[in-house]
Amino acid sequence: MSSRGDAELDARQNRIVIKRRVATILAAIIVLGVLLGPMGGAPIKQAHAVTTFTPGDVFVAVESGKVNWYHGDGTFVATLDTGLGGFTTGMSFDSSGKLYVTDFSSNTVSVFNTDGTLAGTFGSGYLTPESIVFNAAGDVYVGNLDNGILKFNSSGSPAGNPYTGRVDWFDIKADQCTALFTTEGDEINTVDVCTGTVGSNFVTGTSGTAAYALRIRPAGDVLLADGSQIERFNSTGAQVQVYDAPGENSWFALNLDPDGTSFWSADFTTGDVFKFDVATGAVLKSFNTGTGPDTVFGLAVFGEFTAATEICGNGIDDDGDGLIDEGCPAANLEIHKFVQLNQTGINIDESITFFQQAKVVEATLVEPDKTTIHAYHVIPKDLPGTILFTDPGWAPSVTFDGKHVGKWELKLQLIATYEDGKTHELKNIEQKIIIQFDVVCDAAGHCGISMPTGSNTLDLNKDIVISPHPAQLNGDMTIKIGENITGQTKVLVAEVSLSKPSGEVVSYTTLPVDITTGSVTIPFPGTGWVSSDGKPSLDQAGLWQMDIEIIGFYQDGTLAIKKINQKLWIDFNVIPESMIGTIALIGSSLGGFVAFRRIRAKNNGKDDKPKRSGTSLGI
Repeated sequence: MSSRGDAELDARQNRIVIKRRVATILAAIIVLGVLLGPMGGAPIKQAHAVTTFTPGDVFVAVESGKVNWYHGDGTFVATLDTGLGGFTTGMSFDSSGKLYVTDFSSNTVSVFNTDGTLAGTFGSGYLTPESIVFNAAGDVYVGNLDNGILKFNSSGSPAGNPYTGRVDWFDIKADQCTALFTTEGDEINTVDVCTGTVGSNFVTGTSGTAAYALRIRPAGDVLLADGSQIERFNSTGAQVQVYDAPGENSWFALNLDPDGTSFWSADFTTGDVFKFDVATGAVLKSFNTGTGPDTVFGLAVFGEFTAATEICGNGIDDDGDGLIDEGCPAANLEIHKFVQLNQTGINIDESITFFQQAKVVEATLVEPDKTTIHAYHVIPKDLPGTILFTDPGWAPSVTFDGKHVGKWELKLQLIATYEDGKTHELKNIEQKIIIQFDVVCDAAGHCGISMPTGSNTLDLNKDIVISPHPAQLNGDMTIKIGENITGQTKVLVAEVSLSKPSGEVVSYTTLPVDITTGSVTIPFPGTGWVSSDGKPSLDQAGLWQMDIEIIGFYQDGTLAIKKINQKLWIDFNVIPESMIGTIALIGSSLGGFVAFRRIRAKNNGKDDKPKRSGTSLGI
């Protein structure tokens, strides 16, 4: 399986969730099975008469093409046999409850019925298949050491090869596209299985001996079997917890329990299988497979709830756990903006929940004389992007020399678009930035931008989180605002206001808010809010706009204090709770349905602030 030898086989087992209506059907099958016994298919070795998989049952891949079936209390039920020999590894279940097993040695995927009888094989074209994952639509992804991730539709027909690099273990996020995967190293890598784009590492430098199986929990945190120990990371990749048991140093298989509060893992050296409490780390159950050392190469749990089986934004409880869109990024509207000024130019990047696109629509440089203005004409410019000072798009051209020393201003205007996770309507986030900086010359006549002491760049990192999103009519929301500036001496929130669909304005009056040492979270409604209509609350359904102004100060290399002014206008929805599912279903079926329509007009005032003249509910 790897350069570590057969003893270090790692298998991915992944579980497609069995919805509650399927559970009802299975209950009937159980009764019929008891009366009639198993019918057809290859024989299975049984300890006693059990006719169908039940939630919480544990399946452990062992030697010679076999899978051991246990109840959740560790009671042995039966041995399932692919008849192919060799190593069985990663496993998962489809929406009907059938078990799919990757046959690593024979380059096959075997399928078992819910009574444990062999149904046949699935798909083709595998090269050392080791892990298998279902998405919410029923599509199948198989991770291979030698040809990456293969995609199949539910009938087994090939549907693409979104990633061709090595993949040992992987899982897919609730967005149905982002996959986290391991290759027995010390990293958790990412790839978009919808586009094939490789992303930045989710984790670099795990603390165990080798990164094997991983699972993404519905809340977004990640569990990893990391050889010498098991680790849990939060949704940003920070390690938050470690799990272990005495004498176990080869943790590799891992899967979630249907109870949502525990998980299972197995040690390939000892053949021991453990159930851990996620919160406390306590061992809840354990048993040994009795198959000897170096025989346990995979693990799956029937009924597991996963992030990949919850479709974000459709308003439906896809995974049957009683929750809608749990673990989906649409629960919050998260906005991350980055601007960097250096000696050669400007770097700009932006990420938003359900991001669609972002562009620079204006970039100008104002010289110290306040009359010479350099305008960048190659716009709109897609983000992420870089605008060099030597770019011929500047008119007139930009020169930092002895004739142009003093305080300059950089002015940027950015517009980004994101998709509302519930209504699927596209919305805008606009930002204007004014950055003051000095151009200075040294004794040798070399001129350039005066950067903060000890830095070659001036960086602006902004994080804004609106939660929940969409907001609920007459409900509560929070606004988290954070900003970090290189060399900062003071960072203040100078304005926070909300424009209702009717045009009435709600303003936060407890200002300024100092965020120099960290972000601040402002609850709404709450103390400090006043409204032009006397109702400082989320009392209107429709499209709202949030206005935020941030003023920052930094000290440059000359010890002078410079100012940075930023204004943002953020569109967001407020939706009646009873309408969320209806809106999402209509929006999903029409593929572009606009639940809310905004009629915008430009304010003729001095601030050129985007305003709406009205809004209508288009249901």
